[in-house]
Amino acid sequence: MSQKIELFELTSALYAERYRKFERGLKRIDKDEVKELNKDLYNFLNYCLAYQQADDESQQKWETEILASSASEVYMKRKAQLFDL
Repeated sequence: MSQKIELFELTSALYAERYRKFERGLKRIDKDEVKELNKDLYNFLNYCLAYQQADDESQQKWETEILASSASEVYMKRKAQLFDL
């Protein structure tokens, strides 16, 4: 539960355009320790970070992870809203 809260706090920082806080917080999370229930959100946040930084290679990697999830449509709509696409 605490990991889910941490991811939601990072989501809040992303929506508030506090990118430095968002990036630092996300980098502190060890990918191997992300619980299965939190993986989709974790992948989405990493995708947003790569998109915001214009890192095409990472963006492609994380987009593949998102598209493999059952909630991919929701996450792609969120991306469009966040980045005014």
